[in-house]
Amino acid sequence: MRTLFWIGLSTLFAGGAWGQSLSGTVTAPRCYTVHYPGAGADDSLILAASIILQPGVGKGAIVSQGFAADSLRFWRMFRHDGEWAWIKPDSIQLAFTNGFTFITYDLRVIGDTLAGPATIHYDFRIAGQADPSVAVRIRPVTCAALPHT
Repeated sequence: MRTLFWIGLSTLFAGGAWGQSLSGTVTAPRCYTVHYPGAGADDSLILAASIILQPGVGKGAIVSQGFAADSLRFWRMFRHDGEWAWIKPDSIQLAFTNGFTFITYDLRVIGDTLAGPATIHYDFRIAGQADPSVAVRIRPVTCAALPHT
């Protein structure tokens, strides 16, 4: 199992579409599409549709885009204030904030994708109620494949 993990991690980060090393270094912008399997349309429309990891060593900035169908334009508040950070050899966290609300994507390497929950953390909490969360799968794409706005 450990061998398969390292083969998968090496494939994911050593060149190719990902172009990253095992140290979590991003040397050039890396582009991804974000999918929310199992989420209802209303659940995912307010979240990121695509992300671009900016260069960095172990951490860096993120530029993102929301879904075109986000009529509330909720994601516009988050698209330029994101950061990525490697938190374990097989895990990365994406974090976005607008000063009142923050959204975290806690992702693990699974084959050629990153997967895990996206959780919305509000600046208030109702007793006994958990922060809303949805499953996420992120796949690498060429940056030219992403819409530009």
